[in-house]
Amino acid sequence: MGHILLLASDRTWDMLPGLLRAHLANPDKPSADQALPPGAVLSPNTALDLARKHSGARILIADLRCSAALARLHEAGYVAERAGNRIYGGDATPHEVSALAGDTIVERLLAWSATEAEAQQLLPTRRAQRWERDGWAGLTAAGIPWREAQALSPVKEHWPGRGRAEPLLVRRELDDLTLAIIDTNSPHASEAADVAELLRLLKGRADVGKADCARHRVQACPANADSHDYEQVRCRNEPLQLRPVLLLHQQAGKQGSVHTGAIEYLGARAHLPWLARLLADPALTASFDLRLTIGRYRARLWAQPRAGADAAQVDALISRLLEVVLVTGRPLREYSCTFYLPLDLYLDEELLSPDKAKPATLAPPAPVEPHRVAGAAEAAQQLQAVINSADQEKNLACRLSRAQFGPDDDVLRDGAVTGEQLTEAQAILYFLPELQARLFDADPIKADGVRHWRLPRVELTGAKLIVTLDPDPRAEPHRQTHEIAAAVQDISLFGYTNNLFALAIRVGFTDSEARQARCFSGTQDNWWHALFGWPSSPGRGWGVGDSDEGACQAPDPHALQIERWLAFTKGARLLRSAFAQQSVEKKIQDVKLVLGDADAVFHREAFSPVVEALLIKLTGWRFADPTDRRRLQQLRDDRMVVNLAYALAGPPPSADPAARDAMQRLFSLALFVDRGADGAASQGGYAYDRDFVLGQLGECVNRRWAGLGSLYGSTNYSQVALGFGDYFAGPVARMHVPEIHGRLLLLVLLHDLTLTWFDRCITRITHDLANLDATATADSKPLQRAGAHIAAFQQRFIRFTNDHWFRTVTTQTQGLETHRLMTRAFGLDDKYQLVKDKIERFHDTIGQLRDRAMAEASHRQAQLGTALGRWGPPLALAALLLGVLAIPAHTESTPNALETYDLVRHKLRTLELGAFLRANWNFVTAAGVLAVAVAVWLVKRPRR
Repeated sequence: MGHILLLASDRTWDMLPGLLRAHLANPDKPSADQALPPGAVLSPNTALDLARKHSGARILIADLRCSAALARLHEAGYVAERAGNRIYGGDATPHEVSALAGDTIVERLLAWSATEAEAQQLLPTRRAQRWERDGWAGLTAAGIPWREAQALSPVKEHWPGRGRAEPLLVRRELDDLTLAIIDTNSPHASEAADVAELLRLLKGRADVGKADCARHRVQACPANADSHDYEQVRCRNEPLQLRPVLLLHQQAGKQGSVHTGAIEYLGARAHLPWLARLLADPALTASFDLRLTIGRYRARLWAQPRAGADAAQVDALISRLLEVVLVTGRPLREYSCTFYLPLDLYLDEELLSPDKAKPATLAPPAPVEPHRVAGAAEAAQQLQAVINSADQEKNLACRLSRAQFGPDDDVLRDGAVTGEQLTEAQAILYFLPELQARLFDADPIKADGVRHWRLPRVELTGAKLIVTLDPDPRAEPHRQTHEIAAAVQDISLFGYTNNLFALAIRVGFTDSEARQARCFSGTQDNWWHALFGWPSSPGRGWGVGDSDEGACQAPDPHALQIERWLAFTKGARLLRSAFAQQSVEKKIQDVKLVLGDADAVFHREAFSPVVEALLIKLTGWRFADPTDRRRLQQLRDDRMVVNLAYALAGPPPSADPAARDAMQRLFSLALFVDRGADGAASQGGYAYDRDFVLGQLGECVNRRWAGLGSLYGSTNYSQVALGFGDYFAGPVARMHVPEIHGRLLLLVLLHDLTLTWFDRCITRITHDLANLDATATADSKPLQRAGAHIAAFQQRFIRFTNDHWFRTVTTQTQGLETHRLMTRAFGLDDKYQLVKDKIERFHDTIGQLRDRAMAEASHRQAQLGTALGRWGPPLALAALLLGVLAIPAHTESTPNALETYDLVRHKLRTLELGAFLRANWNFVTAAGVLAVAVAVWLVKRPRR
């Protein structure tokens, strides 16, 4: 190691142990008369002068800005490289930063220590460097027990809450990020205290006894919270995975970005390429003093505003950081979800006579009421009236732009149009005229289309759907069981042709959460102020709002973060458990419906009591009856289909690849109805294989508005819209998704349900023909019955094709794209073709069986005729012989011919024909056989 020339900052030299200095070519600082603070620029001339003094030495430069010096040394032919794990803004390319191993300069030199004895002597230094490099992750990866880790880290002195003065001013624990503000004037705010790293390990049980590594190795569950979790991971010699931290150094008693002294981000090394791009951004380096400290498992960015930097630049940097690191913990501005359950309530034995079955007589009881919308003509008039008024009333125009109308709110001053009527008018006019009457219940006379019943809104007052989440072991604030409650906005039953149905349950934010969400209505870079409880405008406190938005309560980011609503959606859609492991994996949550006086709770029953209670209300059926119970048990789905809108707080993500990937990952969780907790660290937080997910997204996502921060996608169990901005949080999330996309999804679900029902019917008819092949005859009743059934269903299929099977539903481009994605996701074209082919093949099969039976009957007749033709002459001779034998011998007593004629004539006159036949039966029989033989011969004789 004597051929190493170290050029480093004064801080680095002060950290070097004496044993290491003794082995360097320059055991003392390169320039004793010139101070080199961390991040100082190493001039090329100084570097060349020192290199000439130590000719042939390998040059290491650490903790200095040295890009120009390195270039000059390389030009001069010296072997020089950047060492250590600290890089400063604008001093290295992203590729150079990403290539760094992450070892400190002390560790680098320790690896080259001369003897094993020296390495053993420097063991405490090596352990301290692991903390310096990677904090808790470095210590667990090295297998250092918790008690020794406490001695290496400044826990006793700097643990928040243990010192004389509390350094933390604010702390927010979100799903994937810890947000904190530390007092700039506190002694704990110094860099050496490493407060950000201390925040990552939550204050847990104070004393940990002797580690039982055998027990910890058996426990395979991940843990990120306290000292016991530390021991669990340490026994496996793995790096401890902890929540990232964004720490603001702020003056106590001051709010706002203008008082931010420094910004510190501490996270996983996986974000190193993104952080390297930030470090090389000229716009950022001009406004901030940037420093990136790299470890093997973590990366730490320090940004200190330069003189002249304003609050807007601080806001922009923090917003830029949050678009990558605050993903599942990002608050929502709006949440809308409609759960759909297709209902084929026919039993197998009812399929052959559907018009006489119980579903054909379904009539929802009171208080369920039919809901009919205005026809297209009236809807156009309502829409025109609103547009004309908005041209004259600025306040109305603003409310329209945000879609801030409740269902019963008056849009116009005269009360001619309500919020619900305006929404439905826009929805019905979105579709083609020939589809409007079939997709909306607008005509009371019409019978063959979508029929709509719903519970009156007065019945839904105070109604909630509540999902109880199990404790989250990852963080202290989430350790206890907690509930997520959504307001029930609509409960509907839709009827369709062939007496098929669909249940729909729409939910959204409660009033309390809706008021808090208004705090995040801004789309500027300062949107994140509400995360810390800072008002959006200086001097304006929470609880004050304008006439449009209403009052904004002090926000609770935890209640609004998208991870909670991802978990709510996933838990609420479950109808029944499918695997025993779902309980162990915490995938079965308790779901409670608060509606009226009685509450329904789904725990782990065979079928959700929540959905059953709603079906009882909507249908009037009592599913306690064993026969009706079978109707629920035969439903093919174990989860409901969802139509979702997630409106996220903040501005749309920038063009940074890391920001786009974060949004894409979040959208994949929403689209596949997963949670952030389902993500795998090895796959970058995706719930499944990253390449697989990206391939799926390429097929089922509409990226028309991706550049503006909105993504839309479809699967066979979800239709999801996720986006940013005022327009998305307003008209899109509140009207377009629940009303227009919801109606599109309903149409696709009913088409899918109808095709599946046809398939069930064909299967049932086929089952009745299982043993027909061997015994079929042209006039057999099973064959005739099967033919009649398939003909009836073929007529139903033709009527469905002509009246309901629309492939173009709207002239709106995005609507066409959305419907195309839905149709492809459900595979409707393939299902339609399959049912069509089955019906045609079945019809052909019935015809073939009938033709075969008729051919067999004709064949048997032909065989009989052939036999008679072959045996005709002998039979004729036999008949002649019998006739001859029947003539008695002539005697004297025998009358002559004249007498015989007179006798016969007399007998016939006296109607003694019967006696004659009895007396001369042999003659008559012979004559009959002769006549048949002659007739057969005449038919079968060869033709010339």
